[in-house]
Amino acid sequence: MAGFMRAIGLIQIIGSILVGLVIGNMDGWSIAFVCWVSGILGGVVFIAIATMMESIQRIEDNVYQLSRAYFHANPNEQAPPQALGSSRSSLNKMSQYKMGKTEE
Repeated sequence: MAGFMRAIGLIQIIGSILVGLVIGNMDGWSIAFVCWVSGILGGVVFIAIATMMESIQRIEDNVYQLSRAYFHANPNEQAPPQALGSSRSSLNKMSQYKMGKTEE
């Protein structure tokens, strides 16, 4: 996904430069300048998001490798808890509860 985002950013930068050159020759260079600035800023945002996604993936991989190494080196330690499944609680005990006035 990060590679896709990086490619989109590069395509946007290159495309904005080309479109700016075409528009600059036809309508005026002020419109081309706006096209260049907006395209480059948009492309940089995509590239920055891709870089953050790569960093997060690298951190996740490192944490996974460290946890596997720790539990391999310390076999007596308890393994990390597994997901318990559905977190919905039963509301059967609340079926007779009534909001409002309390009886005294």
